[in-house]
Parts: sequence; C-alpha cells; structure tokens
Amino acid sequence: MARRTQIVRAAIEAFAEVGYDRASFAEITRRAGLSSQRMISYHFDDKGDLLWQIVEVVYEDAARFMGEHMQGAETAVDRLRAYMDANLEYLRDHPREIAALTEIGPHLPTRSGQAPTSLREQEPVLEALTSILREGQESGELGEFDAGAVAVMIRASIERAAQWLHADPPLDFETYRRELIRTFLLAVTTPRNSGNSS
Repeated sequence: MARRTQIVRAAIEAFAEVGYDRASFAEITRRAGLSSQRMISYHFDDKGDLLWQIVEVVYEDAARFMGEHMQGAETAVDRLRAYMDANLEYLRDHPREIAALTEIGPHLPTRSGQAPTSLREQEPVLEALTSILREGQESGELGEFDAGAVAVMIRASIERAAQWLHADPPLDFETYRRELIRTFLLAVTTPRNSGNSS
C-alpha cells in the first residue's frame, strides 16, 4: 500500500509539472525513486489504472477537506457558504493535484466512453450540492429557482477558478472567493436570510 501511494504521489507530481505526454512510466519511476518501471506495472494493471487511482486519491482527499471545513454549518445558507469556500480553498491549496487532474482528464475515458469531467461523471458532486439547495428551499432559507441548474452554475464557477488561479497574471483569489460567494448567496437567498455573504 505504501508503495502504491508513493507511485501515485510521484505520478501526480509528474503530470502536474511536465504534462500528460511527457509523464512516462520512466519519468514517474525516476520521481518515485524506484529501481525499475516494472514496479509500477506490478502495482497497476496499466497506465489507465494508475490514472484512475490518481483521480480516486484526489477526490477522497478533497472530500475529507470539504467535510472538515463544513462541520458545524447548521443552516442551508451556512452550508452553501462553507461548500463554496472550502472548494475554492482546496483549489488554491492543492495546485499540483488540480493540475494533474486537468492533464489526465481528457485521457481517461469511462466505460461509457465519456471523460470524467463530463456532466455525467459530475453527478455525485452535483447531487450533493443540489441537496443543500433543495433543503434550503424547503426550510424557507432559499428562494425559488431550479436547484439543479444553479448547482451546475456554482460548480462551473468553482472549476473555472482552477484554470485562473495560477495563470499569468494569477487570479486574485480573495476577491474571486468573496464575489463568488456573495453573488450566489444574493441570487438564491430570500431577503431575510441573506445575512453576511462575505
């Protein structure tokens, strides 16, 4: 297990720093400090298997990060604010993982032939966010809108930030974070529940 983790971490570093085309098994072997490429083949069926393991590791890490940051958020408005804030903080604080996912995404088809960045692959994430929105509507904290459509808009705004955070010039993270949260809370909350959106 430790060896698999070592290989995955080296692969994340390779894909993030040199890109998909140059992140060969030889490059990953060198970065992992392994004696032979065969050690990768021993732990993973093929390159696709390794790519999927990277996706799973990053998604699990992000889920833990999200869970920790959303603890204690009792109302739907607080949960929505914490959700957006935690997502953006993860993007900011884990640039290598996000860059690796960006590189390997187009090269990782699912069984249905769709890339993992497709809307279908995003369904579990969208369902969790849609659930927060619908619970807020049921409690009266949030107004009337299509929760599914708004969930897609929020996810798109968060994911777009990943491309801009390390651009030249880089995105002003604090301003983007503040304005994204403020904009969506103003859009979905009823006037009496808008509260402090910063």
